[in-house]
Amino acid sequence: MPTVWRLEVVREVRLVSLGLAALLVLVGLMALVEKGPQVPAIPIGPSPLSPLSYGTQSLYEIARSTYGTAIILKPEDIGSLNSSRCLYVIVSPTIPIGASNATELVMSLRRSCEVMAVLVADEDTTSNGLLEALNSTIRVVGNRVGVPYDGSLSYYPKATILVGGKKFVVSLDLASEVVGGKLSGYTVGVAVEASQSFKLVGASPTHREEVLSARVVAVASEEVVDGIHVYVLGDGSILLNQVLNSGDRSYRELAEELLRYLCAGDRECTVVFDAIHYSLTNPYVVLSSGAQARDVIASFLDVLYVSTAAFLAVLHPAVWFPELLELANFYLRLVVSSPIAYGLVPLLAFYFSRLLYAGEPGVRDRPMPEQIEKDLYIAPDIRKSVLSRAVKLDSRDFVNLYSIVDLVVLALVGVRLSDESFPRVMSSYVGTEKALEYWKSMNRLYRRATGKSLWPPVVFWRRAVLRSLDESESILNSLGESLTKSLGTEYLATIDYRG
Repeated sequence: MPTVWRLEVVREVRLVSLGLAALLVLVGLMALVEKGPQVPAIPIGPSPLSPLSYGTQSLYEIARSTYGTAIILKPEDIGSLNSSRCLYVIVSPTIPIGASNATELVMSLRRSCEVMAVLVADEDTTSNGLLEALNSTIRVVGNRVGVPYDGSLSYYPKATILVGGKKFVVSLDLASEVVGGKLSGYTVGVAVEASQSFKLVGASPTHREEVLSARVVAVASEEVVDGIHVYVLGDGSILLNQVLNSGDRSYRELAEELLRYLCAGDRECTVVFDAIHYSLTNPYVVLSSGAQARDVIASFLDVLYVSTAAFLAVLHPAVWFPELLELANFYLRLVVSSPIAYGLVPLLAFYFSRLLYAGEPGVRDRPMPEQIEKDLYIAPDIRKSVLSRAVKLDSRDFVNLYSIVDLVVLALVGVRLSDESFPRVMSSYVGTEKALEYWKSMNRLYRRATGKSLWPPVVFWRRAVLRSLDESESILNSLGESLTKSLGTEYLATIDYRG
């Protein structure tokens, strides 16, 4: 059946206008405002989630480099554990562990772990509920351990910590005495009640002498109860980020040895970090409250972290968009209520309309020229009409012929009639000389027909068109195609029919 090629013009149009895009953005902002901001919460104290100076994220990273790890955010998370050996770690919780919660936690650990150990590092009594639920005899007293210094007490005593036969000497920071169990760490000093720890300066000499009577004070203890290895440190500060990341390697070595010892050297051990018993706070509150800031911020990096968290929350539309609407509403009311609004509002409307449609091309409305489409059915005697000159052929007919051949050749061999590679590609079909001569002839006449050149001079376009038609037919026959078969001389005569 005949093959017909068509030239199509593709026009790009903007499907979404600028106004519609602005409306969609507004709807999205309103949805975010309705949902409310996701304010980041900052953990208070030695939470394994906290990268701040007083956090224990570094301890978590040390454990993760060797063992399997898990952070428990709620008691139900313990049920997802399934390990042959677990080590439960809690460091200076800011929320006291109640008796009922501690019992449920221990029962969940027993169900999820075949062998279990517990590491408690706390200078206050907030962890004693967990120790009681474990049936341990160890308790954190909650007092303050110090050493006599210049008639007063220094609350940074040197302590000896024993871990699995290894000895570590570290400095404590407001540590507490530990009672019960087997002694695993001690210092030579005194222990005073936390409420009186800073009240010795004004005390009488006799009272100071009684208080400052040095003795061996236990600051670490351990025992095995019901198959659970319990190790208690009376100071959580020696496991904080600021200490583990300091230049003193003894603290990091102590932390690594504690994990190895309580995991019994088993690399399949799962170290479970408690993140339940730590309060969270808003970064705005930290920055605006001096008292709370001192409990959270200890370095410039802490300030940077908290400030970044607050800034990211401020970027949420729920924070600034309502204020922006209020401000816009105030000024809009002010403008509308003014007498100049009657002239200003139309000007603003005109300006914004021009701004919205600045990229759209503007043309004046003009009546469309009358177009008449004709379906011309070619009768067999039209060829006779062409040959008898009843239908005239001119330069426009040659341009039509050139365009048809160009599309046919492009579809068949992938090269255009105007390409310089045309003779080389066609030479394998019709020979080099014939392909080159045909290519030169057609392009010379095309430049002449389109007015791009005055050469060659053409007196009778009818003869040039018919001759080019015969040559094109010969070229296309070598490709297995035919103009006269699929389109015909009659089609050429009626492409631009002006009868």
